[in-house]
Amino acid sequence: MNLLLALALFIPCTVIGQAASQPPTSPRHEKWLKFKQEHNALAGGPAGMLSILDMIQLVPGQSAYLRPSKSPAAARWSREDQGGVKVEYDGSKAHLSGPGLEKTDILSSPGPKAALPNGLLVRASFLKEKVLKVWLHDPESPRRKAFTGLPFFPYDPEGVVTATFKKDRVPKAVPYLDSRNEKGTMYLAGTVGLKLKGQQYHIPAYSYESTWSDIDGVMIFLLDKTSGKTTYGGGRVYYAEFAKGEPPAELLFDLNAGHSFLCAHSRFYNCPLSLTTAIRAELTYGEKHPPKK
Repeated sequence: MNLLLALALFIPCTVIGQAASQPPTSPRHEKWLKFKQEHNALAGGPAGMLSILDMIQLVPGQSAYLRPSKSPAAARWSREDQGGVKVEYDGSKAHLSGPGLEKTDILSSPGPKAALPNGLLVRASFLKEKVLKVWLHDPESPRRKAFTGLPFFPYDPEGVVTATFKKDRVPKAVPYLDSRNEKGTMYLAGTVGLKLKGQQYHIPAYSYESTWSDIDGVMIFLLDKTSGKTTYGGGRVYYAEFAKGEPPAELLFDLNAGHSFLCAHSRFYNCPLSLTTAIRAELTYGEKHPPKK
């Protein structure tokens, strides 16, 4: 499973804006246009990154409650019973209940998410085993309403590069602290040999899976000369896919499909920023994210 899916599991793909601003010139270009469309949906959907109001983490036995608020946009989670909407998590089910609601297990709902009478959406996803993230979304968020699409560098065929891959026989667990100071674990799957802008680099390649029978791709995390200028200062993510359990000696990376860590768009994501590799090249491919003035 790639990082984009792992960090944003269960967000519905409602398309916002136009993904295909230029006609495809190759199958690879067409695939990139589809990637942009899906990434724009991840950002601008009703339960997407730009509609997030709040998030709370629960372990089995804990509950979350909505604080009373004068408007839906002011709603926030609390760990204290507010006598209204609540989510009760027992380790396998996350029951949503409250005034005007039929008791529902969010984890069994499509999405998995559920709508509140005030128009807000409640969504659930797992941070790690048994640790549940309960999200609160406002589909009427001004950020979402103003969204017309994420900025990307123009597609460049030179951004499709071939890399060597030296596979580690057994993926090695790599503990790290993420962007929210939470402990996480990724698995070092091997080393990517990549020539970028005339310079050779050896970059660690990671997976969220611990065994080769479950690995169908690897990720590299890069900081480059655009970071903090025209792209996200925390770095970007790049993927190479292959048949599950069968990594080839050479991998194909389409740098045009590089995207910002999701915490560029919301502080509620848990991003492995500490695992980035700094390179001296200027990668003018993929998602832009210039700092706000």
